[in-house]
Amino acid sequence: MGRALILLTTGMIILFGVVQNGIEDKIIHAEERSNDYYEKLQARNIANSLIERGIRKIKDNLSWRNGISASAYLSGKGVLQVFDSATDSTLDQFELRLASTGTVGNTTSRAQVILRRTSFSKYSYFTDKEPGIYFITGDTINGPLHTNGQLHLSGVPVFTGRVSSPNMWKGNGDPEFQAGSDFGAPEVHLPTNLTDLKNAASHGGLQLNNTSKLVFKNDGTVDVYTQVSGWHFGGATWDGPDVYDLADFNGVISSSQELHIEGVVKGGVSVHSTKDIIIDGDLTYATDPRVDPSSNDFLGIVGEKKVVVSRYAHQASGTEDLTIQASIMALGNSFTVENYGSGGPRGSLNILGGVIQDVRGAVGTFISGGSKPVLHSGYRKVYTYDERLLTRWPPHFPVSDQYSILAWRE
Repeated sequence: MGRALILLTTGMIILFGVVQNGIEDKIIHAEERSNDYYEKLQARNIANSLIERGIRKIKDNLSWRNGISASAYLSGKGVLQVFDSATDSTLDQFELRLASTGTVGNTTSRAQVILRRTSFSKYSYFTDKEPGIYFITGDTINGPLHTNGQLHLSGVPVFTGRVSSPNMWKGNGDPEFQAGSDFGAPEVHLPTNLTDLKNAASHGGLQLNNTSKLVFKNDGTVDVYTQVSGWHFGGATWDGPDVYDLADFNGVISSSQELHIEGVVKGGVSVHSTKDIIIDGDLTYATDPRVDPSSNDFLGIVGEKKVVVSRYAHQASGTEDLTIQASIMALGNSFTVENYGSGGPRGSLNILGGVIQDVRGAVGTFISGGSKPVLHSGYRKVYTYDERLLTRWPPHFPVSDQYSILAWRE
């Protein structure tokens, strides 16, 4: 009996020792796994944190390319590099790649993000200031809309794209925001630097120095007339034309004087003037992208002053309506209609593309009718976004001073 008790006791002691050793091994492995997890998590945090720091620095200074080297950072160390088209041939002139590594102990984590400056052609409607001009019943804006000002709405205007502004809208309407709205959005700044566009005009583009008229043809050419005498909105006499093929230059036409345009555009072209740009008639694409989305026809209109629809423009089309297929930018003033407040309603102003302007200009007037205001003069607005402009745009069309994230990989 005593011998059996001794054996039993000894066996229990041995078993206890085996169990104890197993528990200690598990504790050691758990500690190792916990330490590995901590290092991986912290290395990842370092890599992502450096990317975020880099994005903030670029936001403050678009030309920042210095990168970051941190030898003591969040219990580890890290490096951030910034690449542009000069240091990475896979990037275009509007893209940046930020690549970071974070290291803790023997563990390293990597992250990278692709940033891209976006063209202002991405907006179907953009204004910096809204001086009390209303969107009313019958107005339809298809595509992204942003204003740094305050929208004025009456009746039931329809917005099929997302609407954003730092300010809540005002008025007595019941607008339809079909894709949602954000009335606490940050401001977006209009471009003030047109260096790229102007350089393109003087290096491989077409530079004009007289008051001129451009008549685009559906064979890919443009007739250029020079004003000899007369009033710019009527009765002018013109010399020419000189005929140019859009394929023979880089797609940029720039003038130091007033510029008139109309016709059918085949190919990609950006028209720029340091003064006003006058639209004298319909501006359409040879291949309508709504019919054929593979269309390569693009028109950008960039006026450093106003972009004005002539009082005679709708007469040139032979109807009360006017069609403009282009992304229109009026940097120094407004996109507006000459004599919009006189005469009766002219029909619809059909724009495929977008309107970007410093101060919103009027294209018509209305008579308040409670929930159903009535167009009194000028045009009703039918602005439709050209979906191609999200990723493609007219040659050297101005870009924003902000980057958006295209991709983030870890």
